[in-house]
Amino acid sequence: MSKRTTIAAKLAGVSLPVFIIMGTLFINGCNNKAEKTATEGKPVTETEAAKTVAKKGDTVKVQYTGTLADGSVFDKSQAESPLEFTLGGGQIIPGFEKAVEGMALNEEKKIVLKAEDAYGQRNDSLTKEFPLTFFPKDFKPEKGLVVRLQDQSGRAVPATIIDMTETGIKVDLNHPLAGKELTFDIKLVGIQ
Repeated sequence: MSKRTTIAAKLAGVSLPVFIIMGTLFINGCNNKAEKTATEGKPVTETEAAKTVAKKGDTVKVQYTGTLADGSVFDKSQAESPLEFTLGGGQIIPGFEKAVEGMALNEEKKIVLKAEDAYGQRNDSLTKEFPLTFFPKDFKPEKGLVVRLQDQSGRAVPATIIDMTETGIKVDLNHPLAGKELTFDIKLVGIQ
């Protein structure tokens, strides 16, 4: 019996509707250019495939670890609670946002940001002295202590105590990471 006869004999026992469905699925599966394969191996449409690369306007979730030049960790996301933000929304430091834009879902990368792309250079004019009466009576100031002050709009501003006198407390209003080069290990774990 030839191969053709054997296949025909085997197919004779298959009902016509099943044969048509199987043939249609096979042809569509081979020729449908609107489908791509995602990282999980599941077929997705072109629209869904476009969501696997982060672009402005997308809400993204990232896992990250931030380190200083000496290798010490200054910040790290929690596995169960990745950092979530909207690309282009100005919610995070510029260099970090720029690095995430264009990343593919589940892509990992390491970036090094100069101070200008992170929290900026230190600004010596951002050191201020406040009278002791500005603080609560039971407040016990210590050098290096970070306190929360409020700006005119009511927004909390961190300030680091750098000196104390009998009449006042001098604080540094620069971000604690201002002037520092920062390294981030980033993994993009979600795009919406």
